[in-house]
Amino acid sequence: MRKEQQPAVKKVPQRLCIGCGALKPKKSLLRIVREANGEISLDASGRKNGRGAYICPDQACFAKIKKSRALDRSFKTGVDRGVYDGLIQEFLEGNPPAGIRTDRDKGKNLTNGAGGFLEG
Repeated sequence: MRKEQQPAVKKVPQRLCIGCGALKPKKSLLRIVREANGEISLDASGRKNGRGAYICPDQACFAKIKKSRALDRSFKTGVDRGVYDGLIQEFLEGNPPAGIRTDRDKGKNLTNGAGGFLEG
């Protein structure tokens, strides 16, 4: 007897948040990238060239990476405190994709954990 072929289950890429340490689907996290020229910025598309680190779209995780200097470890280089402040400011100004969670809009736009966003 032949086994019936089951449809292939597509694996969802998982990444570790450098703020809280949670393993989450890649699409539900924001990417912070260090480009070849040393510039560090948020990568909303997830496609910029350079070394990347992932973080939850949550203001608390941004505060944790600043306090613990997590980018220094992820990028294996010293990162100025001003860079952390700039990333937090960029996050709060809304440059990342819609659906990002901040303390101001807690409960309004939350990621559903599967890469999509829930309106609520």
